[in-house]
Amino acid sequence: MIAFNARRLCGLALTLLCASQFAHAGPIYVSDIGDATVKVFDQYSGAYMGTWGAGFLSYPAGLAVDTQNNLFVADFASGQVFRFNASDGQYEGQFGSGFLSGPRGLAVDSNDVVYVANAGGDDVVRFNGLTGNYMGAIATGYAQLPAGVAMGPSNELFLSDYGGGKVFRFDSQTGLYEGYVGGGFAPNPIGVAVDPYGVLDVYDSAGNQALKFNSQSGGYMGLFGQGYARTGFGMAIDQNSVVYLADETGGAVDLFNNDTGAYMGQIGAGTLINPLFVAILPEPTVVLPISYSLFRGVLFSGTLSSLFYTDGNFLEVLTGPTLNNTEAPVQVIVTGTSPTLTPASLTFTVTGKVDTPGIDQVISLFNYSTNAYVVLDTRAAKTTNQTVTVTATGTLSQYVSASGAVRARIAYLQVGPTLIYRWAASIDLTNWGIQVLY
Repeated sequence: MIAFNARRLCGLALTLLCASQFAHAGPIYVSDIGDATVKVFDQYSGAYMGTWGAGFLSYPAGLAVDTQNNLFVADFASGQVFRFNASDGQYEGQFGSGFLSGPRGLAVDSNDVVYVANAGGDDVVRFNGLTGNYMGAIATGYAQLPAGVAMGPSNELFLSDYGGGKVFRFDSQTGLYEGYVGGGFAPNPIGVAVDPYGVLDVYDSAGNQALKFNSQSGGYMGLFGQGYARTGFGMAIDQNSVVYLADETGGAVDLFNNDTGAYMGQIGAGTLINPLFVAILPEPTVVLPISYSLFRGVLFSGTLSSLFYTDGNFLEVLTGPTLNNTEAPVQVIVTGTSPTLTPASLTFTVTGKVDTPGIDQVISLFNYSTNAYVVLDTRAAKTTNQTVTVTATGTLSQYVSASGAVRARIAYLQVGPTLIYRWAASIDLTNWGIQVLY
């Protein structure tokens, strides 16, 4: 699988190149029971960006961000979930009264369903995040003391049981129990998070350390962070596999490399009082093509790696034979592997050009449910590099196969007079931007 994150690529001596191609990530949100607010920080610099929720929250606990720019915050004291604008902190409403008792952890899936670890009810309560409507409870009776919740890459739900020393796994849609991890490793698990590569992290307050497990098999993968937090609590993992652990009595958020376990510093020291949970809206994972094929056209120059960066190293394709005069004589098919079966957002970007006017460029994504391509953009191709990004809408899981494959087609079709008899299309870059809600 070649599914590199933009920031990981930028770390490979590609800073200037990446700066022009990838957008900056969103903020980090931290619930702070010291003054009953949510503190906001820049994900990369750690700079303080503001305090939200003052006057609305009593005991802010778990929190999560969706792709509709909503920040959801569970309030342990009032038994409700508050919704704020994730950009400016404006209050937008609340829900859950009468259904929640002592809510702790909170997660949201790609369909804007909010899952709340309901400590007083020994279950996980679901709500429509956009309307606040109650959608039922799952996981009833499994956890002695529900604490943290996290979504996996296929919308599986992980629930930590502080009282029972386990992390349970459920199908978030049906509520079906699928097993547990952590038994014998984590006596008092609280925070849980899943990284882009399927590694489940569990913070165990008894050992003051984070444990890693394979989220699919449950296999133990090691530990890190021993002794850094005074009283660790909630945790989150960003698209670069950086772990953010809230230190309730240490007044900061500790950062770790989830691959190596190395300590990476702190965020919020001097600003946070008693941080409890952390949430991140990660930037999309940049998925590079793992293969390409020519459905129509003849290769003139270039290789698969020509499609990785906008660097003037083109995949150049000459026109080829077609079955009729309405068919595009250049059709390049690229495939990749998504980090999730249920994207929160999905884009596809192409940078390319042609060597003559009179050509249209058509970008299509393959829908695995209908087994057909969906045209998302048609426009005149240019004789100089042109970058086009298309955004998929609707049920995004339809654009991902059961094995995680994604596929796109870039076609070039003559629509007017050309200056060259056998013209060519040159593609400099293709990639997908696939957002996962961790």
